Amino acid sequence: KTTSENLMDVVKSPENYSSDYINALLTNIENPPINNEFDKTSNPNIIFIMSESFSDFRIFNSLDIKEDIYSGFDSVGNEGYIGKCVVPTFGGYTTRSEFELLTGLPTYAINTPSIPQNLLKDQEIIDTIPSYLKSLGYNTTYIHPFSKTFYDRDTLYPDYGFDTLYFDDNMTIEVENFRRYISDESVFEQIKNVLVTNESPSYIFATTMQNHQPYYEEIAEGTDQLSYYLDGIKETSDQLRNFTNWLKDFDEDVLLVFVGDHFPFFTPDDNVYERLGVSYENAELIYNQKYILWNNYDSSIFNKNINTISTFYIPYIILDLININSTSFTTLMKNLMVQYPLYSPSIQSSDSRNEILDLITYDKVIGENYSAQIEN
Repeated sequence: KTTSENLMDVVKSPENYSSDYINALLTNIENPPINNEFDKTSNPNIIFIMSESFSDFRIFNSLDIKEDIYSGFDSVGNEGYIGKCVVPTFGGYTTRSEFELLTGLPTYAINTPSIPQNLLKDQEIIDTIPSYLKSLGYNTTYIHPFSKTFYDRDTLYPDYGFDTLYFDDNMTIEVENFRRYISDESVFEQIKNVLVTNESPSYIFATTMQNHQPYYEEIAEGTDQLSYYLDGIKETSDQLRNFTNWLKDFDEDVLLVFVGDHFPFFTPDDNVYERLGVSYENAELIYNQKYILWNNYDSSIFNKNINTISTFYIPYIILDLININSTSFTTLMKNLMVQYPLYSPSIQSSDSRNEILDLITYDKVIGENYSAQIEN
């Protein structure tokens, strides 16, 4: 990044930011609904799978995509719920989408930095979805079949509340590659191993690598980058179907989220997006993703009428589906999901701000974390 871009990333304290303002924001929340206490025997295991570059190219009508490419994805989604979300990045910067899913906060509120988790390094207490679930009794695991030092995940993510971290050098199952990277099948096998081993309910977050760019090496004659990419999508889709079939026979309840981090990047010489008619006027197409909610115990619990939302709201949908008490903060975020469902860089203009989302994100990521003190 250039110096000017780094200067643009600087996040200024919101004008109304204070302990009193945050306190008023949270204490004015209507009393959260009372659920049963956390029960290690009845609360479901939670799995988030953020799939590298998984995107549905069927949105482009000009493409004639074979039905079997996405058949596994469709089959799993039809058993649960397929929703639509807007991710904060395109072609790379996976950590933006990962940040939103792990913190439940919008990157747009902090100027969508390239590596948003770097802003958390100075916080004494880092509030995340895994740390919240850990406080409730969940065993928390992060899986990423790539270098542990990439984006400093090995040093930062323990502070996110993860009990165990698995990278390419310490996975406990026999790994196999799909092309250049460790396969999704291997990631699913590692998830199975964690589920079977843990005595407490598991929260598992997996960031896959299988279908990472580039998409041009070893291309067979007569194919192109998009075809090479779609072959990888079919493999991911089929392995997702196999994994959920295994979960059907697993003797514990499992609640699963599957979502792609961003649309893929293709090299300019192939001009994939230009050929598909993507331009400034319709660029929002390549920020929209489908996500799956699925479980192995009762698909009727899913609300089938959720509007398109920003990615950072997905964790609150999950928190609403498990047997725990709501807090003032989670209730606030669920209310905002209804009132202001989209808060992403591809949607908003620079002068379109949501004061509450900006304040609460600044507080938890950069500020004094007054909200955590109030909740406690």
